Amino acid sequence: MNTYTKSLNSKNDRTGTLVEGAFKRKRLIDKDHFNHLACYIHRNPIHHGITKDYSKYSFSSYNKILSKENIFLEREKLLIQFGGKQNFI
Repeated sequence: MNTYTKSLNSKNDRTGTLVEGAFKRKRLIDKDHFNHLACYIHRNPIHHGITKDYSKYSFSSYNKILSKENIFLEREKLLIQFGGKQNFI
C-alpha cells in the first residue's frame, strides 16, 4: 500500500494517506454484533443517499456474497452466521 500511495500522491501532486478521517476499528463482541455490522455495511449507501437499493449498488459485496462466483470473502462462514442465505437476504 505504501508504494501505491506514494505513486498516486506523486501523480496527483498531493501528500498524506489515501484514507483519512472517520475510519476506525471495532472489536466484534458476539454473533449479534457481527450481524449488525454486516447489515450496517450493506445499508450504509442507502443511509447516505447514494442508492435506494443496496442490492443494485455496484460497490457492495452483497451480490457477490449471494452469487456462486469465487470471492475473497468467506461466504459460507458469513451465511452460517445469519442462519443461511434466506436470512441474510
